[in-house]
Amino acid sequence: MQCLNGGYLSEVDETLLAIILDNAGEFDGEASLVGLSVPTSMAIKQIKVRVGHACFATNVKNNYNSQCCFPECKISDREFLVASHIARWADNIERRGDTSNGLCLCPIHDKAFELGYFSLDNNFKICVEKRNDHSQIFKEYISRYIGMSISKGQVEPDREALEEHRRRCNISGEDSN
Repeated sequence: MQCLNGGYLSEVDETLLAIILDNAGEFDGEASLVGLSVPTSMAIKQIKVRVGHACFATNVKNNYNSQCCFPECKISDREFLVASHIARWADNIERRGDTSNGLCLCPIHDKAFELGYFSLDNNFKICVEKRNDHSQIFKEYISRYIGMSISKGQVEPDREALEEHRRRCNISGEDSN
């Protein structure tokens, strides 16, 4: 989006966009309000895509036999599985396509992993930060599995990537037993 002074913005949140498009009066900061309708249209965008990600996802899902690797999770429909990067795509260019940098997770466990609700220790057991006051999702889908091992694929998760994930999420990774 080009600004009036000739500069360009590559990312804009909804509040700034409303101000720029001069409909700031419609935004009042109340996220809980539900409108009856919103203006819609189409636009042409230029976006970056993750080249090689589809092959990475296929490899990771195949590595875990199309099954969420989280303990006792029964999700096995490929359409509801995510090839989750252990060391994030943006943070670790060298490991982006490495199958050992992937976990096959269902959407709930993928999001919880990304948000740092849990990680894996070096024995591939669920570990969490010491302070366990996370959301309802943590209480219902993570906490009772602490110390349990994930289902492993043919290619084991990369321990250095797991260490990177634990460090990013402030999780010690000490023995989970």
